[in-house]
Amino acid sequence: MADESNGGHALTGSRFGAFKFASLQKLFGSQRAALVAIVEAVHQVAAESYRGRRGRSETPPGEKDLLSLDQGAYFDRPHHAFVIDGERGSGKTTVLLTLYGYIKAMRFDNALAPAPERADDTIRADLARMDLPPISGEVGNRRVALLLPIVFPETMEPHESAMEAVFAHMDQILVGALEATRIEDERHRRLEELQNWLRRRIGAAWMYSRKIGEQALTNDALTYDEFVVRRAEHNRRSYTRIDTWRSFVDRFLDALGYEVLVLSFDDSDLVPEAADDIMRSIRVYLSHARIVSLMAVELRTLHETLSLFKLTQRSPGLLVGDSTLLRGLVELEKSNIAAQLDKILPTNLRHRLETGPDQLDLIFGGNYGEFCRQAFQRASTVPDGRRGAVSWWLLAGPYAALVSDTARRMVAMHAAATARNHDIDDALLSYAKLNELKPVIGGRLAGVRDAILDGRLRRRELVDRPSYEYHGYAEHVATAVEALLVEFCLDRELALRNLDASAFPELRRWLEGEGRNGARVEAAPRGNQSDHAAPERTLGVAALFPELPLPRNCLYLADLRLLTDTDRTPPSQAAPWVAQLSGQGRSGKDRVRADVEASIQILSSADDGTALEWLVYQFENVRRVSRADDRFVILNRVAMDFAVAPEVLSLVLRAVARGEGRTRDDLVFALRAAEGGSGPRDAAAALPDFLAFADWTRRTALQTWINALKIARRTETLGTLPYEAVADEGPSFVNGPNLIAQSADVLSDSADPRGAALLAWSLGACALPVFDYGFAARNVAAEPEHWDRLLQALRAAGDGLRASTGRERAGQGRRPDRRWLFPDVEATERRIMARDVAQCVAALEDRAETLRKTASNLAERRWPSDPRELAALLLGMTVEAISGAHVVHA
Repeated sequence: MADESNGGHALTGSRFGAFKFASLQKLFGSQRAALVAIVEAVHQVAAESYRGRRGRSETPPGEKDLLSLDQGAYFDRPHHAFVIDGERGSGKTTVLLTLYGYIKAMRFDNALAPAPERADDTIRADLARMDLPPISGEVGNRRVALLLPIVFPETMEPHESAMEAVFAHMDQILVGALEATRIEDERHRRLEELQNWLRRRIGAAWMYSRKIGEQALTNDALTYDEFVVRRAEHNRRSYTRIDTWRSFVDRFLDALGYEVLVLSFDDSDLVPEAADDIMRSIRVYLSHARIVSLMAVELRTLHETLSLFKLTQRSPGLLVGDSTLLRGLVELEKSNIAAQLDKILPTNLRHRLETGPDQLDLIFGGNYGEFCRQAFQRASTVPDGRRGAVSWWLLAGPYAALVSDTARRMVAMHAAATARNHDIDDALLSYAKLNELKPVIGGRLAGVRDAILDGRLRRRELVDRPSYEYHGYAEHVATAVEALLVEFCLDRELALRNLDASAFPELRRWLEGEGRNGARVEAAPRGNQSDHAAPERTLGVAALFPELPLPRNCLYLADLRLLTDTDRTPPSQAAPWVAQLSGQGRSGKDRVRADVEASIQILSSADDGTALEWLVYQFENVRRVSRADDRFVILNRVAMDFAVAPEVLSLVLRAVARGEGRTRDDLVFALRAAEGGSGPRDAAAALPDFLAFADWTRRTALQTWINALKIARRTETLGTLPYEAVADEGPSFVNGPNLIAQSADVLSDSADPRGAALLAWSLGACALPVFDYGFAARNVAAEPEHWDRLLQALRAAGDGLRASTGRERAGQGRRPDRRWLFPDVEATERRIMARDVAQCVAALEDRAETLRKTASNLAERRWPSDPRELAALLLGMTVEAISGAHVVHA
């Protein structure tokens, strides 16, 4: 069987319609999975039917037998109803058509399936790979299933029903079989008998069960006595019509040499009356051990269609009545229909068709990304072709869903893209799902900007689906495809402007909308400012929100969509542990006095190394555990069962800040002075402000780092991090080695040099404050390979920003084409970005060296002679951070 395009879609006549394939490899992933599952299920139904019928009498029951059937026969009605679920254009009809070839080729022993007629026909080989064990006890080449033509409800008249279509198809098969046999043959007689049963018994009983049948009987009867006699006969046939039909199906299949009958219904959700009729037919007439029903339908639409149809049937007057009552009835009807669908179409027999990357590759010549790159290059060589080139660049990445929404959409976009002198804007707008948006934007993508400026297109949240005015009077929430197209237009314009967001008023208007969810945030704490203040961002979306923890690589709206509300919320001005160390704890004076005395005792009785370990231990646990109750529990589980109050550690810090921590004895003396109420208490007044600023900067930079990694990895989650957001309550740190390892992996990803380079540029603005202000600094120093790997990856990824072409250089391989990697960033700007990365790497290397020195002091249990080193060690910071803040008077 050759691949067929059916000369156009069976419903629309379009050349972008359904196809009939003869190979599994030409189907998409979800289509392939649905076909295999259904073929295996049909084989299993046939096997169970054959085993269940062996030994039974083949004598057809008479009408008296039908009237005396036991209740067991009535309830033995399995629903072999399989659903191919998917939205319009997802390829449901293609699966149905392709299924015909596979089911038609099935045999009791599929090793005996017919040989292929063409080289590209792999049906026999595909069947051999499926789970289809031979059905024993019968001739192996016996055919498994008889398939009737697909029933299209849209082609049926209102007075027609699904079962009448089934009867017509079965009668046509009998006519063909009779023509193929000689009149004197026994087979010819049996087929004539079957045809007589179908037309006179089943057809007549079926017609009489409908209202028109009783009317015809009344009009045709000549006398009352004749009417009574004929009505009694038809009543009897009508009452037994279901069992007569079930018996007929067995005889029909046996006579033709098949085990099961396969019926197919396509797009039944589009016609309410037909949908209701088909569902009833499956439940009443097609619930047979030898009947398999296939439905190609969008279940969500079917549910809504049936709910509205039933509501209008049962309570038409309520549609213009009390709205409260109507809403209640709608919910009740939806619940009833959902229960009915679950019964008739079990969830385990439903197969959802979803789009996937393999679909794009199959349709676009085997590699969708390469297709887009070539389209980009062709457009780049055409005068005024930059808009088309940037369009294909965006469609290859975050906006591929505009092409891959459905299978039909992919085929149409491929046809448009391969047409001579195609316009990408026209191709994108030629989609039925965008019909309501078209008049809002004037039928052209350039109209999106005007619609935003005059308020016809707007959004209320920073990351949310927009709403728009439709025909000037109704406000609609945009669908996912509409919202994606709007943001595509804005991102494309931003790329064409080389990411200069400051000169793009439509973008600012779009993002600000009528209020941003959580966008009104507090500025950075005033006071002890530092060299770590992030440089002003001028590129992309992040430049519009300098108060949010948006990384530099948040350039487009597509990047912003990857960040949750929590990701975009900056931390509060002071973390709980900072407030505690600033002398704002909950302990009373008596508790503080007792803790000071105990601390003096421990420091006096211990040697320098033990005293240093004890202090580091106390500060580390207060930093990590911010809530007093959790801190108390944790600290009392350790071997050193002594925990100082936060106020004592605050006194220690203040003493160190005054330069009184050069030796252990100096610190003991300072604590005794504080205990006695003496000593200058305002000598380190800048310390609380510094702690608050340092912690805010660290947590903001850490959240920015995490956000940058999410954008680089194109994901909303980072699975191996204990905390993916820096919380204001509880621990405000993440698993350092894991974060660094994930970052190094992305920076070293040769498959995405652009993402690696932009991540390096982003980390250039946030890695240094994270490093300086305490990112598990002692742990990192103990495992320097993590930072060494990060520095190496940063250096290599930063090289990817330098301007070059695709030409080969001596001793180097072919570098990626910078025009394709950076069509939105000019070479001059990339050189500046590369310089930023190089400066960050150099600064981190200097920090790493001093951090190793600090770790060495701790490992050798040496008391630092410089109070700045002691403060850095206690706070988990670098000496550079302490020195630059000028809060320690050494």
